[in-house]
Amino acid sequence: MRSRIVQSSLRHVSSRKRCFATAVRGSDPVKAPTVAFAFDIDGVLTQGSNTLPQAKRVLRMLSGENEWNQKFPYILMTNGGGKSEAQRCKELSERLETKIDKSMFMQSHTIMGSPVLPYLDQYADKPIMVLGGIGDACRQIAHDYGYRNVVTPIDVLAWNKNIWPFHQITSEEKKVARTDFDFANTPIHAIAVFHDPRNWALDVQVCLDIVTRGSKSRPAFVSDENPSLSTLRAKIESEEPVELIFCNPDLIWRGAYAKPRLGQGGFREAFQGVHQALHSRRYPAKQLGKPTAETYMHAEDMIMRQIRGISGNSGITDHKQSIYMIGDNPESDIAGANAAGWNSILVHTGVYSPSEGPPSHIPTLEAPDVEEAVYAAISRTRRSG
Repeated sequence: MRSRIVQSSLRHVSSRKRCFATAVRGSDPVKAPTVAFAFDIDGVLTQGSNTLPQAKRVLRMLSGENEWNQKFPYILMTNGGGKSEAQRCKELSERLETKIDKSMFMQSHTIMGSPVLPYLDQYADKPIMVLGGIGDACRQIAHDYGYRNVVTPIDVLAWNKNIWPFHQITSEEKKVARTDFDFANTPIHAIAVFHDPRNWALDVQVCLDIVTRGSKSRPAFVSDENPSLSTLRAKIESEEPVELIFCNPDLIWRGAYAKPRLGQGGFREAFQGVHQALHSRRYPAKQLGKPTAETYMHAEDMIMRQIRGISGNSGITDHKQSIYMIGDNPESDIAGANAAGWNSILVHTGVYSPSEGPPSHIPTLEAPDVEEAVYAAISRTRRSG
């Protein structure tokens, strides 16, 4: 029954748009919006370097370019990262041909800079390691958030080339490597994987060194002693362990290539697989990004600020049921929205394909693309209101 309903709902794009126009025409142009949106980016608005034309049209419509002069609040939330929010907003504004500012955009590591979550308060002045991205871009992002003592795996390799002998540090890497950090005498308090690592082997090795031979009070790269691992583990068990944070759980993601590619979740599983092979257990880690509760709480706060900015007040009584997450990944977009109490729409332009069978997490609706999804959500909300 569900499949027949979904198939029927996907067939008549023009009919749905006419229903939407009929429902909205004649409404007060300054009336508070009754529906809000959170959009995933890759696989929904874009496919790798390609921008979907439906995305450009629907964002212009939501921004007020419609015959009713009504704006609808929305944010973009992605498990991507590796660039500053300001840079991503500039790039997205150009690609989508719609103004996107920082109040409308959230990426996987954005909440690492949140003043209401514990990470910045705990580690702003402590040595932390960040992973992922190109060069030291993620170090600069961490600095922008307020972390003042940030290192990377390349810094470790520049300090001691024997840490991982299978990678010869490049001239570009030398330019950005820190040379003022004393790895032999300074404990690293946390590891945060901001973005997809580019050198999995080096990063897995360095992370293993830090979490198995170090603690928040013990340097991992001590050069003047070499105790057995069993002796060292007995000592470390009584000390506060290094916190390990992954910002993006996505095992796969959709880019320009015809098939999904491995994401940061793949790196997480590679690291945990090696750790388990060595120590018969996974290392305790904190997971951020969609579909985690912390990420959706932060996104909901952003959406409510958008609503207040448009309407002057909340404008929505049952705000959770008036928010639609539009995504392409059942495991992150749909699962997170369902758990948060939002509505969810699964589109067919990204990770999920109907040919694969029912999605692992059932959305409120399915749609062939983002434009159809938005019209369906607005029409559904107007009818129920």
